[in-house]
Amino acid sequence: MLQGKKILAVIPARGQSRKVAGKHLRKVAGRSLLAWTINVAQKSRYIDQLILSSDDLLIIQEAKNHGCDVPFLRPKHLAQATTPLINAIIHAIEMTPGYDYIVVLPPSSPLRTSDDIDNVIFNCISNPAKSCISLTEPTYGECNGYTLSNYSVLVPTVPGQFSLPNHHDEACYVPNGAIAVAEIPWLLCEQTFVNQETTGYVMPRERSIDVDSEFDLWLVNSYKEYLLQQGANQSHESTESV
Repeated sequence: MLQGKKILAVIPARGQSRKVAGKHLRKVAGRSLLAWTINVAQKSRYIDQLILSSDDLLIIQEAKNHGCDVPFLRPKHLAQATTPLINAIIHAIEMTPGYDYIVVLPPSSPLRTSDDIDNVIFNCISNPAKSCISLTEPTYGECNGYTLSNYSVLVPTVPGQFSLPNHHDEACYVPNGAIAVAEIPWLLCEQTFVNQETTGYVMPRERSIDVDSEFDLWLVNSYKEYLLQQGANQSHESTESV
């Protein structure tokens, strides 16, 4: 809870993946992608309830094994490759009433931290803003994304979007898909996380990898193992200095 607002976090994880077979259960540094997301979400200071939305029994069992609530089975018609994610999120809201804000945490972004999650929540509620999404710098090429106003409101670089002006001389960012937060009544009305009232939170590229291929999976696995090794080395050095 933050500023008296009850916060629901949803991990959307349908059973089928078009590019990476069994993606949500694939291992990264010894844990499934799903388990990494559950772990960091459980460390959030603001999330009141964490739930899974899935149609897959193996994914559901994995979530339960790691202490995540699964209050419903997602209907198959909301778990198709062509199903807009917003439809599954609205279903989760309807099945879990009584909350003021929704946080969406896809398992395909295992490098986000609990601080990232809390910063997006804080930015959304404290600004105040109707929604806030995580962003990062584009890897290459022109940026068909957003700049940020003085109040972190998204300003599109694409002419005509939201009918707002361009600012090509400013730093540019693109959504990384890791975190989205929205006020629930607003989201139910707008049925989108992004419009002219949306703010942005910038994450570094190294925490913004979205697993959409076998190469992405290899990359995040290598980076996670590196981080764990660095943490083990630092712990060993601290022990030796005592």
